[in-house]
Amino acid sequence: MSSELQTPPREPVDHWDAEELGAYICGIDPDGAETEEIENAMYEKFNIDLDNFREILSHLLPLIDYGKSPLTNKRYKGFGYIDNAGFGTWAVKMEVLEPEKKPKIKKVSTPKPSL
Repeated sequence: MSSELQTPPREPVDHWDAEELGAYICGIDPDGAETEEIENAMYEKFNIDLDNFREILSHLLPLIDYGKSPLTNKRYKGFGYIDNAGFGTWAVKMEVLEPEKKPKIKKVSTPKPSL
């Protein structure tokens, strides 16, 4: 029996989507940037060009997952896969924190004067 995991099919990533994400993670406004500026920033920060970044994204997208631990009731997001025993396994995860809930302000209505 092989110990290799079956990898999910890659999900093609649009060039413009990869460029927008690349700009964002490099701190560049994607609406005001040229492709060359984004490409240079990606190479400077991560030593990767946009084509290779797109290729990596196409393999990571199918692995994105979200779940809640039945033991701790904590929510997680990250990259996961199904192991050879058929169980979901996190490769990398982080806890999803609840946003602070603002107290509801109850509006007090003033009665309308009667005529």
